[in-house]
Amino acid sequence: DRDVTGVQTCALPISGIPKIVPVEPSATEGRTLELTCSSYGGSPDPLIKWYRSDMAQPLDSIIRLGGSRKNKTSAILSVTPTREDDSTEYRCVVWNRALADGVQLQSSVVLNVNYFPRVRVGPENPLRIEKGGTAKLSCHVDAKPAVSSVRWTRNGKFSETTFGYVIPRVSLSDAGTYVCNADNGLGQTGEADLTLDVLYAPIVSVVARK
Repeated sequence: DRDVTGVQTCALPISGIPKIVPVEPSATEGRTLELTCSSYGGSPDPLIKWYRSDMAQPLDSIIRLGGSRKNKTSAILSVTPTREDDSTEYRCVVWNRALADGVQLQSSVVLNVNYFPRVRVGPENPLRIEKGGTAKLSCHVDAKPAVSSVRWTRNGKFSETTFGYVIPRVSLSDAGTYVCNADNGLGQTGEADLTLDVLYAPIVSVVARK
């Protein structure tokens, strides 16, 4: 090949598969992480593109050209993950014209995402229990890392730490709103409210006539 000045140039193949840093990326929901894909040894500078496993179109990234085969060319991808991005594969694809037709070099990583607690309460809401019966309040938490316990409160006062909160022999004074709170140490808790209704038979008062 000759460049625009008429000087003959030679295309040199890329040296090996691209390298991705970090090798085992771990991120927290809502906090931006950078993935860097680098390629060495090619001339001209290789083309580097990032892809998600569930998307056909390349992702936007910042390209830093090496300028020579002695320097690396890199593509920096910024990811602000959500819970749904956990275990998503990101693929880096590299090409330059020294490679045979249809040949591309690629590497991939799987993103590990820690996410804040999502809390559901039940089994029904509101939960209606007859006076004297047993109320079984349940708290379901989806979080990464997982939580080993929760915190039940009523009117701001601590009640229980188990996922299943049992109130035997329910009385009228037990009626009200119960809050299940979960904290997995990421800085943002999750919570949900459950309303307990206590059902009771009509109270009949008899007033004697004088």
